[in-house]
Amino acid sequence: MANFCGTTRKTPRYSERLKKVVAALTASGFDPFVGRKLFWLAQNAGLTNIEVQAECYHLIAGEAEPHILKQWELKLEIAKPQLARVLGGETEAEEQSRAFLEYLRRPDTLTYSTIFTVAGEKSL
Repeated sequence: MANFCGTTRKTPRYSERLKKVVAALTASGFDPFVGRKLFWLAQNAGLTNIEVQAECYHLIAGEAEPHILKQWELKLEIAKPQLARVLGGETEAEEQSRAFLEYLRRPDTLTYSTIFTVAGEKSL
């Protein structure tokens, strides 16, 4: 399971829109921080001999490379209908996408995703 993290100097409008998007994702069953919970969930499920791995699978430190920006443009274009639905219109979705892409172009950008893998054994 992946966790997305990033830092940015957020404007109040950007932060408010981001909260709406995360709330909508949460309501659909998506948890962007579930990876951090997997160890606890495995313990509570009664698993033993639990092994945990964490790997960074994308890291952007400083201005994103052009090919990375293109990937994010495509991702945001695919997400636009859902962003528009959550944020109240296509204009708001485009503004949020533009703000994120601007962030990725900044020299102080730091964003990364981490994959957590948790495995254990269940007694019969």
